Amino acid sequence: MVMLKRVIRPGTLEDIRTWILESRSPGAQIAMDAHYFVLTVPDKGRVAAVGLRRLNWCMTEVKHLVVRPDERRKGYGSSIVRLVLERVRTPLAIATIRKDNVSSQDLFRKLG
Repeated sequence: MVMLKRVIRPGTLEDIRTWILESRSPGAQIAMDAHYFVLTVPDKGRVAAVGLRRLNWCMTEVKHLVVRPDERRKGYGSSIVRLVLERVRTPLAIATIRKDNVSSQDLFRKLG
């Protein structure tokens, strides 16, 4: 059974920040300005994380989707995005994806 939990502990947020930075170009800067959620799997621990940031009354941004490198291509990215989208309370959810991140582009296209 996978578990989605909102992250509030500073240490866990720092772990997520490290995962995100490891997936970016050296020297990249990120703003941790969202509510972050982590996907935990028995016997594997934390495998994925994603942020949700409400931009205004009609739009929420899905940001910083990251899956541990050793757990990619197993459906955890799709799972965590589906679970956090259930928490969105605005009519529209958006995500900005880098041009070179083909995996995320494919995932979000698949999820609509």
